[in-house]
Amino acid sequence: MSSSPLTATPSTLLPAKSKNPPPHHHPLLSYLHHCTSLRALAQLHAVAVKAGLQGHPAFVTRLFTLCTEQGAAPAHLAYARQVFDRIPHPGDVVWYNTLLRGMDGECVISYNAMITAAVRSSRPGEALVLFREMQAKGLKPTSVTLISVLSACALLGALELGRWIHEYIRKMRLDSLVKVNTALIDMYAKCGSLEDAIGVFQEMESRDKQAWSVMIVSYANHGYGREAISMFEDMKKQGIKPDDVTFLGVLYACSHSGMHHVKFGRVVMKLWYDL
Repeated sequence: MSSSPLTATPSTLLPAKSKNPPPHHHPLLSYLHHCTSLRALAQLHAVAVKAGLQGHPAFVTRLFTLCTEQGAAPAHLAYARQVFDRIPHPGDVVWYNTLLRGMDGECVISYNAMITAAVRSSRPGEALVLFREMQAKGLKPTSVTLISVLSACALLGALELGRWIHEYIRKMRLDSLVKVNTALIDMYAKCGSLEDAIGVFQEMESRDKQAWSVMIVSYANHGYGREAISMFEDMKKQGIKPDDVTFLGVLYACSHSGMHHVKFGRVVMKLWYDL
C-alpha cells in the first residue's frame, strides 16, 4: 500500500536523486493538492525545505494558493505569510512576477503578500514596482497594501511619494484607521519631516499604544528627548498603559536627548518605577 500524503515520511516523498526531475514538475508539487489541513501543509513544507524547493516560485505558488483557498482562514494566511518571510529571495522583481503569474493575477491578497515580503526582505524598490503594477491592473489597494508601501517609502526616504500616498489614503477614506496613521507617522519621521508626523498624530481621533510609541521614538530620533518624555507622560494621563516597547522608546529618547547622564539616570528610574 502506498503512503498517503498525510502519513508519508520525508524519505518516501523525496524523489530518487538519479531522476533529477525539472523543478516545475517536482513530485512534491503533486502532494500539495492532497493536503487538507494546515498541519499537513506544514509537514510538506518541511520536506520541501530539505529538497531545496522552499524558494521556488512553482512550489510557493501552490502553497500560497492552497493556503488562501482554504476559506482564507487567519491561520492559513498567517502561515502563508510566514513561509514568504523565510524565503531567500533572489533579489529582483522577476521572482515576484513569476510567482504572481502562477497565482490569480487579479488577486489583491497575492499582491499584498508579495509587497509585504519585499519590504520585510529590505527590498523597498521592488515593493513599489509591485504596487505600481497592482494599480496598472486596476486592483484596489487595501489598508494592508498601503501600510506596506508606506514602510517602503520610509526605507527609501521617499518623502514626496509618501505624501502622494497620504493624499491617496485621504481619497480612499482610510485616514481614520489607527494602523494606517501610525504608518504615516513612522514614514514622515523617517523621511525627515517631523512636522508632518506630528500633524498626523494630532489629527488622529483615537490612538493606541503603538501610535504613541512611534511618536515618542520619532521625537527621540530627531533629537527632541524632552518632548518625547513629555509625550510619554501625556500617554499615561490618557490611560494608555505603556509596555516594554514604549519604555525602550523612552530610554532611546533619553539617550539621544543630550541630557546630562545623572539627570538621565534619574528620569529613567522614575519612569521605571511608574510603569
